[in-house]
Amino acid sequence: MQREKTYIFNKKSAIILMLFSSILISFNGLTIRNITIADAMLVTLYRSIALVLSISFFLLIRDHTVFLRKFYRIGNPGIAAAFLMGSANVCFLQAITNTTVANTLFTISIIPFLTAFFAFLFLKEKLSKISFLTMLVASSGSFIMFKNGVEQGQLFGNLMAILTALLFSFFALIMRKFRHVDMIPTLVLGGLVSVCIALVASFDSLGISAHDLIICVFMGAVLSGVANCGFIIATRYLLAAEVTLYMFIEFALGPFWVWLFLNEHMNVSTLIGGLIIMIALATKSVAELIRKENRTKKQPILPS
Repeated sequence: MQREKTYIFNKKSAIILMLFSSILISFNGLTIRNITIADAMLVTLYRSIALVLSISFFLLIRDHTVFLRKFYRIGNPGIAAAFLMGSANVCFLQAITNTTVANTLFTISIIPFLTAFFAFLFLKEKLSKISFLTMLVASSGSFIMFKNGVEQGQLFGNLMAILTALLFSFFALIMRKFRHVDMIPTLVLGGLVSVCIALVASFDSLGISAHDLIICVFMGAVLSGVANCGFIIATRYLLAAEVTLYMFIEFALGPFWVWLFLNEHMNVSTLIGGLIIMIALATKSVAELIRKENRTKKQPILPS
């Protein structure tokens, strides 16, 4: 069997790629807020088309003659992951257009905790005490934001954010279980799933302004395309705790950009709930990294 090429040669390169991807994708909320006319489904449609084309072009350049073989290798797990990701993308756009960017991003920041919990249930991965405690703490933060969203008449947006987190968690679960497989083709298939859902929902009105189309193409080809490729490649070389720590950058910066450039405020409940989740996320990641480092130091040095 022919061995797959390696495009990231060391951990340092993976960290740089993860850092770049996290900062890049953090502009997603700000970009969506600059849409003027198009509704969430139209944005989903054209954003997903741009994503499919950009990732397909990347795979075609990278893999040449084995382009189609890469899709075959993802198998049924990759197809399932594509449906999860495609559905999550639709729910994310529905969430961020029906509640604040802060509510959406802080809510989906529970993805690492949900993934750890589902990995414990379905993959029999050990759930550490720190993971269990941080899940409880993060859940309290999510409850505060959800309760406030209901009081502010943003129930639908908050429900879509929670559903987004659930779908992405199961997607991450498949990525973790089959991390030895190149899963980048799932981004293409996931984009096609989003396209199909959006077409069914808005087939009677597909018109979009040039301004909104340019933004959608930028979101799909650059923000989602480049960042998601970076995430999938980098996660093959980093610990789960390290990945979670760099995702913290996206969740923290997203609301900040919208506040800085568009003055979209965060109410007290959202700020408190979000801070609880962010602190839990950062604490868990740092604790796991320290524990990993201590284990490494305790390993005996074998004589040469």
